[in-house]
Amino acid sequence: MFCFICSLILIIFYLFNLVQLVPINWIFYELIYSGLAAFLLIAAALTMIYSSVRWMYAVWIAAAFFCTVSVLAYIVDFFRLLKCMKDNNNAPDRTTYIPAVQSDQTYRS
Repeated sequence: MFCFICSLILIIFYLFNLVQLVPINWIFYELIYSGLAAFLLIAAALTMIYSSVRWMYAVWIAAAFFCTVSVLAYIVDFFRLLKCMKDNNNAPDRTTYIPAVQSDQTYRS
């Protein structure tokens, strides 16, 4: 439930472009959220996998599958945000993703 509520809050923030208005380090806080969500969902996925193998109940098998897919999605998002945070370390506010740009010296012969 924690992940669902936080995801809805983040969607609302991005939908109404509040990310640009509030001057905090959004990438860092999303990184913390993604890591915490992945950790909590790993515990839930392991519990559901054990229960579905032990009792062979179809609903638990489906829940274990979707929980594992959610874990993978949050882990991918965590590492994507980690890379984004490393790339934006010198940005003034670090609120949006700014890809690394090569300097003019690399284009000279």
